Amino acid sequence: PARFRWASSWSALWFNTQRANNEGAGPVWTGRGATVAASTGFTGRWALVSYAVRPIGFWSANKPYAASRTIRRTDFQDPWMAGFIDLPYRFGPAGYGRVDMGESYLRVDTRFLAVGLSDESQVWGPARRYPLVLGNNAGGFPHVFLETGTPRPVGIGRMHARWVAGRLASSAFGPAHLGTSTRMGIGAVGTFVPRGMDGLEVGASRFF
Repeated sequence: PARFRWASSWSALWFNTQRANNEGAGPVWTGRGATVAASTGFTGRWALVSYAVRPIGFWSANKPYAASRTIRRTDFQDPWMAGFIDLPYRFGPAGYGRVDMGESYLRVDTRFLAVGLSDESQVWGPARRYPLVLGNNAGGFPHVFLETGTPRPVGIGRMHARWVAGRLASSAFGPAHLGTSTRMGIGAVGTFVPRGMDGLEVGASRFF
């Protein structure tokens, strides 16, 4: 039977007296001053198809401040690694906000395979705070995916794998990317749990 329900709605208010602190804020940019954010949506399932639409909207006062007392920059790039990383310390000279699709997805699940479209954040690699490949501290990116439906038995254990291809976008304040602000990200990740050794997981991943 078809199932539909409203997703949990939430709203939040941050106030920073100095630099942005986006630890755990997902796609929300919490710049200096006040930042407000809210999310609502719905989820559902019909036969093999499941979906969620959970957008997040936010607005930040994005007030000015000196990113470094010794390194002065006027282009909003990271003052210590300008030209190497797209990590603005401030998004422009005025208030900043946008709407992100948040943890939204559309997927088809079978016993052996699952395929779909998603904007959900992902965690690839060991570590709780800073995973080695992809983490969920920031928001996700729009992507298509193909994965094993459930961990598959392979005789000496169980294996689970996922492949993704998605659209990545740079900010207007990072290093130049050869005349384009968008590019493609492609990656694959797999894990293996040996038989009789629950708790031990061996994995490998590659992301371009």
